[in-house]
Parts: sequence; structure tokens; C-alpha cells
Amino acid sequence: MDFKRLMAFFAISVAIFAGWEHFFPSPKPNPAQQAAQQQTAAAPAKAAAEAVLASASPITVTTDTVKAVIDEKSGDLRQLTLLQYKATGDEHKPFVLFNDGKEYTYVAQSELLDAQGNNVLKGISFTAPQKQYSLEGDKVEVRLSAPETNGLKIDKVYTFTKGSYLVNIRFDITNSNGQPVDLSADYRIVRDNSEPEGQGYFTRSYVGPVVYTPEGDFQKVSFSDLDDDAKSGKSEAEYIRKTPTGWLGMIEHHFMST
Repeated sequence: MDFKRLMAFFAISVAIFAGWEHFFPSPKPNPAQQAAQQQTAAAPAKAAAEAVLASASPITVTTDTVKAVIDEKSGDLRQLTLLQYKATGDEHKPFVLFNDGKEYTYVAQSELLDAQGNNVLKGISFTAPQKQYSLEGDKVEVRLSAPETNGLKIDKVYTFTKGSYLVNIRFDITNSNGQPVDLSADYRIVRDNSEPEGQGYFTRSYVGPVVYTPEGDFQKVSFSDLDDDAKSGKSEAEYIRKTPTGWLGMIEHHFMST
């Protein structure tokens, strides 16, 4: 009986919808106008994506715990595979956390800012002495060198450690121009809002940015809240924005990058 009632309700709903569309049809957009709107909407998104990630010149680093891919030109950490964990959809493959492929974007970036907040590495490409590195001993180091500019010689150095998932990064700077410089490192985790493999309709877990501060403790900040702030030009998402210490991160399933 319940099934018959459900089907009857469904049929009535469809009939009401069809009738409404017949008497009050939805306005049909002009094809030229629709195409223009689509191009306008797509252009900023494409420009933003291209600004974040250019094509990579990969450097591969393999340790006992991870396989990392670093873009030689920018020094971005583009891919990070956790060798001791299985992929959600295929237990014969290792789990991929960072990725810059078509499926999703999840990378780590770093740059140097001057006193005015300008990126001093903008337009500058790094080079490395080799394309592949493997752990031999307790540590492996990848040194990326930028050409000397305005008297500054800058190296971006990655260090991977045996038995660890911590990826250390530092800037080695040599200043030969005779004038003091005020530089600070800026670190970013860049991720789109694609859902990771394994999310189910009834078994969903939080995916997105997180913040920890002594003042606010552990806070989740959803992609949708940040999108709303970006559209409105306001900062209304609820999280602590200024703190003397703490960390930012990105979480999905059981894994978090900070």
C-alpha cells in the first residue's frame, strides 16, 4: 500500500510540474547570450587555474614512506604518494594525497616576499642538478637554484627524512648587493573542492581547510564559506584570523597536510 501511495504521489508531482511548465514556461536564453555568459564565467576560472599551476617539469623523490614530485621551475610540491598506505579504490596501488592531475588539484607552494608583500621569485625559474632522487641513508636533499637577480642568489631546498612524512623546506639566500633586504617566506596549500575517492552518500567525512589557534582551538572552515567571502568581498567565515601561533591545514579522510 505504501509503495502504491508513493508512486501516486510521484505521478501527481510530475503532472503538476508539466502543467506549470505548460502554462508558465521558463524563459529560454538567447543562444548567443548564453554562450557569452558561459565564456565570461569560464574565463576567470581558467585564468585563476593557469595562474596557480603551469605545466610542470617534474623532479621525482623516492623515500621509504613517500614518492614526491616537485616542479623544477616553480619549486612547487605537485604530487605526494604515501607508499605505505593503500588507495581507497584499489588496494594494489598506494594512496595519492597531493596531485596536479585532471582528477583534482592539491599542491604545496612556497615563495619569498619583500617588505611590500611582492613575490621576489615571480617570473624566475629554478633549476636542479638532477631529475631523480632516492633516499640513501637517513636524509635526501633536493636543491633548486634560481639565477642571481638584483644581487640575490636564492636556493629552495627540500629535505626528506627516513621513516618520516615531514617534508622540510627552506630558502638559502646570499645577498651580494651591499644593501640589507627584508624577506619573509610564504607557504600555501592549494586545493580545489573536489571530493576525494571513497566519499559515499551516507558515509561522508569533512573535506577542506582547518585552522588551529590557542584562542579558537580546532576550527573547520568550509570551501563554501570561503567562496561566499570571495564573492561578497567580506570576511564573515567564522575562524580566528590573527594569532601569535598556530597552524593552517587541509584535511580529507584520515590525512591532513599543515
